Amino acid sequence: MRKMRLMFAKDGVASYLSHLDVMRTFSRGFNRAGIQLRHTEGFNPHPYLSIAHPLSVGVTGSRELLDCIVMSDGDYDLPRKLNEFLPSGLRIVGEADPDRDLNEIAFADFTLTLFYDSVAPAEAIYDLSALFSRPDIPVMKKSKKGLVQVNLADSIDRVGFEISDDGVSVSVLLKANPAPLNPRYLIEAINEQHLIPDFVRYHRNGFLDADRRPFA
Repeated sequence: MRKMRLMFAKDGVASYLSHLDVMRTFSRGFNRAGIQLRHTEGFNPHPYLSIAHPLSVGVTGSRELLDCIVMSDGDYDLPRKLNEFLPSGLRIVGEADPDRDLNEIAFADFTLTLFYDSVAPAEAIYDLSALFSRPDIPVMKKSKKGLVQVNLADSIDRVGFEISDDGVSVSVLLKANPAPLNPRYLIEAINEQHLIPDFVRYHRNGFLDADRRPFA
């Protein structure tokens, strides 16, 4: 029996799977690959599987973290076996240290691509840079108690803009203590009509520790 931390990519049609759907998909994948997982005890046993800071529906990721406990100690070809039984858009891309505390995750690294039909990218970048350089960026955030106003600037460590082939590329490092803010709030913070993009693509590149080094 051994603990494992697998890095996986989630893209394409898989980006529209909910967190629970992803968990079920991985559980079935392990089962079909003949990889036995440790299960909880009781009337409704379930496998020991967990994902660090699950992605929202529609958001892609390239270095997501899946923790599990496998019953075999010697199956070193596990990632390849599991990939054979995962659907399109989900794939294991590597392994990480399973003993490293997930609380050491300090930042989530996102790339947003903003598409505009009627605004020149250079003009959008100029105005967006001014907006996100403000010390106070109010946005309404959903909570268990309803909608509350928060200052988005408190969650942003750094943000940069550049013109890409697709539109405006936004690189943003969001603080992850206790959990990274949903990057969609960056778009909700835009209050000038001409700056609201016609379409946005969200992608998480991975996590960083407090020294801004890749967590895994």
